[in-house]
Amino acid sequence: MRAQEASFVQTVPRQLVHRASVSEVLVTGWEETGPDTFQVSAQWPRAHSFFSPVAGTWHDGMLVAETVRQSVMLIAHTGFGVALGEHFVMSMLAFSVEPDGMELDAVPAELTLTLACGDVRRGRRGLIGMRAAVTLYRHGVAFGRGSARFTMVGSAAYARLRAGAAGARAPLCLPAPVDPGSVGRHREDDVLIADGGRPDSWLLRVDPSHPVMFDHPVDHVPGMVLMEGMRQASHLVSGMSRAVLLGFGADFARYAELDRPCVVSARLRGVRADGCASVAVTVEQDGHTAATGRALLMPVGAAR
Repeated sequence: MRAQEASFVQTVPRQLVHRASVSEVLVTGWEETGPDTFQVSAQWPRAHSFFSPVAGTWHDGMLVAETVRQSVMLIAHTGFGVALGEHFVMSMLAFSVEPDGMELDAVPAELTLTLACGDVRRGRRGLIGMRAAVTLYRHGVAFGRGSARFTMVGSAAYARLRAGAAGARAPLCLPAPVDPGSVGRHREDDVLIADGGRPDSWLLRVDPSHPVMFDHPVDHVPGMVLMEGMRQASHLVSGMSRAVLLGFGADFARYAELDRPCVVSARLRGVRADGCASVAVTVEQDGHTAATGRALLMPVGAAR
């Protein structure tokens, strides 16, 4: 596919970033800059229906995770020829940012990302998997880094892999959410965790009708849902109801099914001298680890 020069005129086709809603597409252009290296442009809105600004001052850090995710998928399709309909199995997604790059401005934030792809594995059918190292720029200044690792699974192989999975069965009834304000949310519908009956442990609320978290039908709990659930648990265990997510690293060990409970556990690892809290988070289902995460939260006002 011919490269499109990185720009901010319009979004890329939604299918290339695995989104059904055009409004959820953040990536606006791309170009190849060298062997297995690329530049991607993206735009963050000043307000988002789910990833809303923190205290009216900061962009939500989960926008970084979603931008990295979309950029990697875009480059896999356009730069490496992965066909639409192939399945991505993301095993790792991480980012860290500086506070200055997360401040709201009077206009939408225009970003440039550079991607250096490594461990590129190709087979008879094309790309098998790779990792990507990402650097994020705003106003030409680097303010963050990201990384992702994934493998590709063809449609037939995916059907065999997921044969008998719970995707076709009804999801669990939604338990009552925790207080939205305690996890940095405004609406109950956007709360992804519920009281789990144990200290520092909560139930993941999986709502396949949610228009952002479940942008399109899937047969498992999406990785972004697991990450958001872990992020919200980090707010609770740290006691920071309003905080800027400056970093998150997620490792995905197995699929989380829609029709069985997921337990989200969080542990405060420590608080730095600047007030930022480090939190370790785990998602378990049926006694097995589905995902682990490491979050870094900056209390609102700490960077002023």
